[in-house]
Amino acid sequence: MFLSNANITSRLTSDPFTEVLMLMDEPHSPANLAVPLVPCDAAGVTLGICTILGTGSGAGTYNGTAGRPNVFQARLTGVNQVTFFGVPIDPPGTSGHRIIRITNLRGNNRIRAPLAAGGACCAWHSLALNTIHANRPNAGRTPASAVFPRRGRGRTRGL
Repeated sequence: MFLSNANITSRLTSDPFTEVLMLMDEPHSPANLAVPLVPCDAAGVTLGICTILGTGSGAGTYNGTAGRPNVFQARLTGVNQVTFFGVPIDPPGTSGHRIIRITNLRGNNRIRAPLAAGGACCAWHSLALNTIHANRPNAGRTPASAVFPRRGRGRTRGL
């Protein structure tokens, strides 16, 4: 994930890992209270990369049971970039959907030069997200992006 016009200020928990998390299918949310938060590689054995086999139907892939983590931690890979390495994305099947929530991503837009007198009211940021398919690393890029104004503290925007 790349933030333009802002450096990432999310905390490092254990260099290069950050507090930025990817949650799969809303674990332990009001809609899924029974689904526990299960981090990938909680023991620190595989450097934050987990292998998960799909279920064939897409259901239950990230249900928090043994071998099915649903929380993945990002690494800081640049001053304005974090990367989730080795996150397996299992398609939800024909009758479902997959929710991917990214939390704790923070940026500092004050490091940029201030706007000139009479300039626009807002600093614009963009967020870019690319996925790379393991079987086709060059042909399988799927971009998603969002552009949003910085108007105040605590604003959020979904992709």
